[in-house]
Amino acid sequence: MRQSIWSAMVVNLFLAGLLMVFASVSTAQLNNIEGLVAYYTFDGGSTKDMSENGHDGEIVGDIEFVEDDGAPIPNGAGCMKFNLKAGDAVDCGPGEKFEKNITLMAWANASSAIPCQYVAGVPYDDGAAWDSPWVGYHIGVRGGKMATWFNFDAVNGEYDSGVVVPGEWTHLCFTFDGSVSITYVNAEEVANMPRKGEMEFVGDVHFMIGERSHTAPGEPFGGLIDEVALFHRVLTPKEIKQAMEGGISLAVQCGGKLTTTWGNIKRF
Repeated sequence: MRQSIWSAMVVNLFLAGLLMVFASVSTAQLNNIEGLVAYYTFDGGSTKDMSENGHDGEIVGDIEFVEDDGAPIPNGAGCMKFNLKAGDAVDCGPGEKFEKNITLMAWANASSAIPCQYVAGVPYDDGAAWDSPWVGYHIGVRGGKMATWFNFDAVNGEYDSGVVVPGEWTHLCFTFDGSVSITYVNAEEVANMPRKGEMEFVGDVHFMIGERSHTAPGEPFGGLIDEVALFHRVLTPKEIKQAMEGGISLAVQCGGKLTTTWGNIKRF
């Protein structure tokens, strides 16, 4: 009996310690989880930035929450449906103006993969002034391929690669380390392109999902988008594959240190 009581006390103390660790987690710590800047699961129809970095999204226009999306995301609880209507977007406010060391990824299911459609990113923006130069980073689909808009000027940065099949979920991702940008489709490298220089942003650019710009809308997305994540870090191919297969989770290591992991440790 005494041993049982002692065991129960040990378990209770252990659980209390875990609660203290989780309770001690601060927003400042969350801001630096393995470079995670923004993360949108859309679970339950929420457009909250699950990284706790404050880049919460706002639905603009006719966007629907789809609960049973069929996406290959473990424990997923829905996504957003876009209707190929200009101006419809999840506007996440002023975007992070990173010049390099970027990873941007999302799951997308395009109703048609032919038209030019933006999935997520920070566009070359400010209205009519965007053409010179085109500056921003964005992923999308076009012509049955993954489209990557990653620009330093009007001629350097835009290309299509891989295969995107309409009506099927596809994981899109690109990275840039300051000298090379790499594109991944379903966690497989499909393009590797040298880049010169770093991006220089002008205008009030917003991080957009489902549309290219908040000031000059056009080329909107049609279909489903889920699990949008932005990192201020170049993820490895292994990490990209883990993120694709298991989603992104936030976990607390021993000692209260937060880290980004992939799998089903914790879902929001």
